[in-house]
Formats: sequence, C-alpha cells, structure tokens
Amino acid sequence: MLGSARVRTNQSYKHYILAAPRVLLLKQTAEDDSHVKLLSDCGYEVHGLAPQEFQFTNRELLNAELVSPANYSGLILTSLRAVQAAEKCFLSRDELQEWQKTALLHWQTLPVFVVGKATEEAATKLGFKTLGSDAGNAKTLVPVIKEREFSTSTTLIE
Repeated sequence: MLGSARVRTNQSYKHYILAAPRVLLLKQTAEDDSHVKLLSDCGYEVHGLAPQEFQFTNRELLNAELVSPANYSGLILTSLRAVQAAEKCFLSRDELQEWQKTALLHWQTLPVFVVGKATEEAATKLGFKTLGSDAGNAKTLVPVIKEREFSTSTTLIE
C-alpha cells in the first residue's frame, strides 16, 4: 500500500512517496495465509520467512504411547507440529506395520481435541474425530474437554 504526501518547504512543494510499513512474519506462509491477509488488509507489506529447520524429538517415546490407545480416553493436539509428529509415528514406513494399523484405527474412534482450524484439518486427514477447533489456545480448549465425560480408568495424552 503506497500513499503520498506533499510537504511545503521554502515556497516549493516536494512530493514524497510513503511506503507501507514492512513486517517480517517468521512462519511457513501460503498465499491464503490468514495472518498475511490480515496484515496486508491493515496496510502492511508482509515478508514471510519459513523456519530453516525443524526436528522432531522423542519419537520413540511417542511411539511407545501411541501403540497403546486403550490406555487413553483421547488425544490433545495443540499444534500442526503435534499432528505431524503423530503422523510420522503412524505412517513412518511405506507399508504400515500391524501395530500401526491397529493403533491408528483405535485412535480414530477416540475424541481428539485440537486447537485451531489448521490443526483440525491435518488431524482430520489422519481420520481423527476432532473437537474444539474453535479454541484459539489451550486455555479455551479446557472447557471443551471438561464437557466431555471420560472413563476414570484412562487419561488423555497430550
């Protein structure tokens, strides 16, 4: 968004072009990114920069928990990265192993609580039944979880 201004100095006018304020958005962005759209609509020139590297840790620990869905009442996924980590565990090979098929099918019958639409969309692609996507953060997700009745013999995994 460009504007212009005229400034009077010593009986003459100088014409200046005013550039839009620029912001640097440190995240992976797409053309239809809501953050980019909102900032652009407010007059900002948005420059996106994706993180250079992201590495998942504790994969073995996550595998150990995901292999036993019967121990849990549901799953809480608070970010797109959390969905990607689960996906890496379930779909880690070209051909799914038996435990992966069985565990994934069981997880798909349990409630999966998510924060945000992007997390919901990714979790749905894995076949999860999602709840709470309108929650913008963990604090607003808590009432959604509390409304749900769970067996007292199992817990939620986050």
